[in-house]
Amino acid sequence: MINKLFKFFMVLALWTSMTVHLYAFVENEPQKVSIPTSYPLPANKNNVQTVRVLLSKGVTAGTLSLNSLCRVTTIETNEPLEEITREKKPTIVPTYSGLRVGNVPFKIYGIRIKPRGRTFVFDGGKYRGDLVVIRERDMTLTFINYINLEEYLKGVLPKEVSPEWDLAALKAQAIASRTYALFQELSKQNKDYSLEKTVASQMYGGINSETAITTQAVNDTRGKILLYNNEIFPAYFHAACGGHTTRCDTVWNVTPHPSLKGVADPFCKRFKHYSWKWHATKDEIQNSLKNYGINTKSIVAIKWGEKDTSGRVTEFFVHSKNPPLRLNSNTFRLALGPQNVRSTKISSITEENNTYFFKGFGWGHGVGLCQWGAKAMADEGMTHTKILQYYFPKSWIVNVY
Repeated sequence: MINKLFKFFMVLALWTSMTVHLYAFVENEPQKVSIPTSYPLPANKNNVQTVRVLLSKGVTAGTLSLNSLCRVTTIETNEPLEEITREKKPTIVPTYSGLRVGNVPFKIYGIRIKPRGRTFVFDGGKYRGDLVVIRERDMTLTFINYINLEEYLKGVLPKEVSPEWDLAALKAQAIASRTYALFQELSKQNKDYSLEKTVASQMYGGINSETAITTQAVNDTRGKILLYNNEIFPAYFHAACGGHTTRCDTVWNVTPHPSLKGVADPFCKRFKHYSWKWHATKDEIQNSLKNYGINTKSIVAIKWGEKDTSGRVTEFFVHSKNPPLRLNSNTFRLALGPQNVRSTKISSITEENNTYFFKGFGWGHGVGLCQWGAKAMADEGMTHTKILQYYFPKSWIVNVY
């Protein structure tokens, strides 16, 4: 009897110990580290004048057109490898030993094409600067535009705001875009590229998109960026805030920042992008979630959780035959399409005949500069400095070069 009791208590003690360690493991599981929102500027000004913009990746070929003689070099050390004449319009393809430009093979996995005329045409788009080509392990190619920051911005502004806007709004956008681009470059120095040419970063159209007035805005603000406490931060921007911008850390897994905390905005409400409506059937929503990698079965209800101080939903709950899905609001919006659910500043979600009707305010993530609000402020005679200080409180404009 004693032996049986002894064995029982030994098993119980072992089980208790395992349970305690199990729960301790779960409770002490490390949290995902937030991405920094500030960096000190490098001492060498040459390190802040070039950005690397992704033009294409995951492709098996790219077409290059040159209007001048160009040199092909190694990416970082600029060691000369070959010269290509302007008459050639080579197709670039991967090979097992590296890559090939036209009929010229390179037994290296990355090259830098440097046009003497400082421009090139790649897949129909005309760009300034150099073209870097990397052959990836899966035998696809990545094409990156190495370009001077000021020349890059000339191809950004006309894609982000209208050239017909007041010059003060264009200057505000130029400084915000320059700050954002430089922050991305400093934060991604160990990556192959720091920016994309889409809304994943900021829109970039190269030479073909440039206009005289937006180029003037870039030139007039040359080298000017925003700093807080002598450090650069990501000067985010979006189309319309719908009445109030929001904190950066409620949208992304980033550290809070005093200049990205959200402000009341009465300026953008006069424009059509201030509010929006959208509807979709349950099946359409379910398919959109599935295509985004989120599986549900027979949606029963869509509810929102808490809202932040700007009135934006922080999380959504999708109820179905499966256990309820708890989704970050930005993930939910991107899954259904940012052109459809234009913001997370939702005012109502109703359901009728297997169709969901969404209503909301604003367009975009809602952090930082409200572009239509900036236009309204410029129309009222406010300077680009006042616009930026309003949307990025406690920040200062400085010349980085």
